[in-house]
Amino acid sequence: CSTDTSRRSRPIILNRPFQSVAEMSYAFRGTPWKNIDFFTPESGDAALLDLFTVVEIPSENPLVAGKVDANTRQLHVLKALLAGALKDEQGNIPLIDTRSNHEVQAAAEAILKYTQGSDIGEGPFENPAHLCGRLLGKNLLLNPPQAGMSQPNSCYTYTIPPGRPHSGSWSFGGFSCTLENVFSSSSDQRIQRRRESVLRALTDSTQMRVWNLFLDVIVQTGKYPANAKSGADFAIESESRLWMSFAIDRLTGSVLEQQLEPVWE
Repeated sequence: CSTDTSRRSRPIILNRPFQSVAEMSYAFRGTPWKNIDFFTPESGDAALLDLFTVVEIPSENPLVAGKVDANTRQLHVLKALLAGALKDEQGNIPLIDTRSNHEVQAAAEAILKYTQGSDIGEGPFENPAHLCGRLLGKNLLLNPPQAGMSQPNSCYTYTIPPGRPHSGSWSFGGFSCTLENVFSSSSDQRIQRRRESVLRALTDSTQMRVWNLFLDVIVQTGKYPANAKSGADFAIESESRLWMSFAIDRLTGSVLEQQLEPVWE
């Protein structure tokens, strides 16, 4: 690393309350030169994103309605969540969204590509820890590729040299391994707190288990004349329009919250 990168990568003290669970990575973990790690898939700290929150929920049910689904297919929604996120507290350096450097665009596109991907480790986020990484399964360890073959997951591009044992790190995957492709600056790629800026913007503004749905319902009452031959002959006497918003736990199917709004009657 260059001298400038080494200087910028030194630890900082926030001296304020956490604004995102992922800001826990600013904390020193007790090992020399190591902070809590949310930017490598094989990190043992990923579960902290599942266990902690910065907002106390006044309910026994930790699931809430209204948060954006991190698996959304809406690019502009993801860009709105990422816009203005700080790469670095020092100097208030935000993610760049200009014509010459589309970091916000690149990050949003990387999320869409990851959640819709079919490579090993890719697919919809199942929980916040998946943003960092997760164990993919024993099948990668029991059936390693032949010597010299590349790993199918695009996050890992190295190969197994002939005669070398299979690398256990291949059994982990997560969105964090794609962060290097978001930034064009080498210092942003290497400095932990800058790479993790995307995760900090997502961990508390999104959720992975709740579907927020909206129904636009139009109800018509009337009658068919005696000589009716098809649905087109239905005579409308009154009409009502209702907007129904509700949130569903995608695992249990239970309705968490619902709201009915009459538009006209």
